Amino acid sequence: MSILIKRFAQWILLPGLLLGALALWGGYAIWQEVLAHPGFEIVINGTELGVQELSGLHWASLLLAGGLALLILLLVLPLTLMLGLSLPLLLAAGALGLGLLLLVSVGGLLCSPLLLLGLLLWLALRRRAGRAQPPEKPQVAPAARP
Repeated sequence: MSILIKRFAQWILLPGLLLGALALWGGYAIWQEVLAHPGFEIVINGTELGVQELSGLHWASLLLAGGLALLILLLVLPLTLMLGLSLPLLLAAGALGLGLLLLVSVGGLLCSPLLLLGLLLWLALRRRAGRAQPPEKPQVAPAARP
């Protein structure tokens, strides 16, 4: 494991796990305190619900809402931040690259006669150098007969 990954685990992952465990413990402690008081009620739009009177459907909707909130916090929020911050920078870099490509293309078109002349000169000189020195054939010694 590289040093960078070890440092990441030390400074980011472990404190995050400790904070998560602390939050779970705090939630459990608060829930136990709520259950310890029998007169505690939840009021929604004037309807009073006793904590001990909650049915399985109430618990299922509570778990679904908690899971949805967790999904939004862990998936949607980071994606929104990444796309909101990095996408404009990526678009700006692409626009600058496109502008640079346009400038190079215009320069190539304007200098094309000179480039064509240079290519022809290079090809002509390359062929002459190749013809001036033909490759030598290796000499093979005759095989000895017994």
